[in-house]
Amino acid sequence: MCRQITNLAAVGGIVGALLLGIVGFTVASGWAPLPYLGQFAAAGTSLAVFAAAGIGFSIGALIGALVAVVRLPRRV
Repeated sequence: MCRQITNLAAVGGIVGALLLGIVGFTVASGWAPLPYLGQFAAAGTSLAVFAAAGIGFSIGALIGALVAVVRLPRRV
């Protein structure tokens, strides 16, 4: 049971880090200019990608663990 939670948390974290890392790169490099994110992009692309990937990993891991907990069999 714990293995399933760990696996889904790891997969969710990796997917979240990749997705938000790509979004952070596009915002920081100017491909997708979003309002109110100027301070995020002002630090440079590498810091923006690192910060966005860290946030994405955290959110993805939480979602993956919650999905695993919901999929656990119920005890009667």
